[in-house]
Amino acid sequence: MICSFNHEINLLKSELNIKTKQLSFYRHSLTNIHCQYIQNLIEIISTGQQSFNKQLQTHLYEPLVNIIKEFNRMNEEKTDESLKSFLFTFKIHIDQFNEIVHDLYQQITDGSKGIEQLFIQTNEQMWKDIEQQQKQLLDNLSTIKNDSNLTDRTSLDNLFHLLDVVT
Repeated sequence: MICSFNHEINLLKSELNIKTKQLSFYRHSLTNIHCQYIQNLIEIISTGQQSFNKQLQTHLYEPLVNIIKEFNRMNEEKTDESLKSFLFTFKIHIDQFNEIVHDLYQQITDGSKGIEQLFIQTNEQMWKDIEQQQKQLLDNLSTIKNDSNLTDRTSLDNLFHLLDVVT
């Protein structure tokens, strides 16, 4: 009877240990993997936004400010010199505007593919990490079950031995 009770306690301890490992996996491992995934996505988006802002400032904002400044000066002075200055300013920045138009076209047609690929790679890495953590959990559970089986076998042997002694 005592051996049977001990056997039941060992089974419950093993089950508790298994449930604790599973809970830890779902509570910590998956949460950490998802947090890392979100941080990677935020980093990708942030890096892309910073690059876009820098390009926007150097290739669009600054040339437009110069052209507008020259245009306003031309409107105020209304001289041949101010007109020449405006046209010259426009001429030196036209290459940047052409580059912007080209880059925008490329981004519209090809840019989304590059970003999609980054998201796909990040997503694939997340699933690999989850699978690795699940495999580790299953290995831990297998070890616990094997230990439990050894304990169960020992308990049963003791029970049979006790029954042999009593009879």
